[in-house]
Amino acid sequence: MTQEKLHSDALSDSITGIIGKLVSSRDSDEGIVITLPSLYPSGTPVMTRVSFDGHTCFVSDMGNALNESELMGASPIVFKNQARDVASSYGVRFDNHCFFALNVDISRVVGAIQVIGNASQKSVVLTESKMAERNDTQLRREFTDKLLSMYGHDRIETDVRFTGSSTHEWTFAGSIQTDRGLVLYDTATPHFSSVSSAHTRFADIRAVPMAPKGLVGVPSLTEMRLDYVNLLQQAANVIEIDALGSPENLERLLAS
Repeated sequence: MTQEKLHSDALSDSITGIIGKLVSSRDSDEGIVITLPSLYPSGTPVMTRVSFDGHTCFVSDMGNALNESELMGASPIVFKNQARDVASSYGVRFDNHCFFALNVDISRVVGAIQVIGNASQKSVVLTESKMAERNDTQLRREFTDKLLSMYGHDRIETDVRFTGSSTHEWTFAGSIQTDRGLVLYDTATPHFSSVSSAHTRFADIRAVPMAPKGLVGVPSLTEMRLDYVNLLQQAANVIEIDALGSPENLERLLAS
């Protein structure tokens, strides 16, 4: 067995012991794959790979962030723009496919693993957020148009601000002056960031004495995860935008 092979095996054993403190690892043909304690928005664990090059290491996310963004239907341009910004802010490299760090000394490999994993996860979170913003804007416009056709301009106000129990002032897509009182409305897409934003705002308003009703329009209940729907329903009434029907039907929902 050559001195180089002994050194490589010693490095491998050393890294395996170090990364055992993170989560888990497994050998692969190209190095050691580490599963980190963080998750992508999809719930998939973040993973990195450490490959050996003499006395230094190459650490990468194996293109997992790109794969995650493609699975959520993100435009490659949107993801790559976010990824380049993240790579720059984290001090790592991005080659339009994966995040990586070159020539990492063995003494710094744990930090490199964490930074690459964090950069990979952050890029997907930002991409999902950007997608949610775009989808929410389009959905809000559609929801408002349908409500205007039902109630008319006299009873609909758009871009409404309302102060919650926290004393924070929130912005909503709009409000409806119904026969049963004021209703604040907004939308949520199937993205977690969109659902979380809607829940936070409506929950804070709901805690206000004599609070207005809340209404969240979604593109499709069947396309939303059940736990997301349950989360929204804790704070507001939820309805499919295409199922709005008549003012009478909507106000029966709000009264329930």
